[in-house]
Amino acid sequence: MSWHGYILITAINLSAPRKNALANMARLLGRQDTGTAHGRNQYRENLDGSAAIVEAEFTDTELTPDELVPVLAQIMPGNPAAVDYATEQTADGELTTYSRGGIDYVSFLLFDGQGSDWEDSRQTTADYIAANSAAWEEDLEV
Repeated sequence: MSWHGYILITAINLSAPRKNALANMARLLGRQDTGTAHGRNQYRENLDGSAAIVEAEFTDTELTPDELVPVLAQIMPGNPAAVDYATEQTADGELTTYSRGGIDYVSFLLFDGQGSDWEDSRQTTADYIAANSAAWEEDLEV
């Protein structure tokens, strides 16, 4: 099974090299072998590079904390065995924040959550970008 939707990945307290490692990891999420272009990883960074939205077709387990902790442990500073996470339901979807030693480093927001359909996830993402346009859209003078 798989889920085609949008996720927001936010680097909270990462150094520039660790943000780059997170961005590289985010570009590899999702199936790379889908038969259609829209199912492959589509990656968009916000203006300051602190967050990215990824659209892709994800496996059912790919975005679970159990799968992400070992990957994020290599990106986050400190002991790889000491990654904690907390998950909560927000108005935009399921948010999981990953921390170590009481410091938050990375969050993953699944827009509308796994199991939602692509259009609902897309619309929630579009609403999020519109509500946070200063972080995502450049002002273009005409």
